[in-house]
Amino acid sequence: MLPLRVISVRRALEVLGLLALVAYCRVFFLSGWIDHDEGLLGQSAERVLRGEVPHRDFDEMYSGLLSYLHAGVFGVFGSGVGQLRQFHGWVAGALLVGIIAARSGAFRLSVGIVAAVLWGPLNYPASMPSWF
Repeated sequence: MLPLRVISVRRALEVLGLLALVAYCRVFFLSGWIDHDEGLLGQSAERVLRGEVPHRDFDEMYSGLLSYLHAGVFGVFGSGVGQLRQFHGWVAGALLVGIIAARSGAFRLSVGIVAAVLWGPLNYPASMPSWF
């Protein structure tokens, strides 16, 4: 029989805090569309899905890796520019940063760092290279 592990109050607060921040961010994620940015990202991803290669078959504004990442999102979750905003490593990145900061022992500092990481995409929620 596996021993039951008791979750500390601090760990529970960290998890609840992260979930609250993610829920808060989710409210703003599908607003503030800028047509030319969203269209560029979506069209590049669709062209990669069709087998075209950035910079060879079409002009790509960025390095090209972002188009492959977006094409992967489209392939898994379906095509739609809203998919680019909903999925990405920002939640996972915020969680990792929070875990690393929490291991430092400063609980308030770790909550502040996670809030700062989550705030970045809210400033401009289109899935741009500056997220990464």
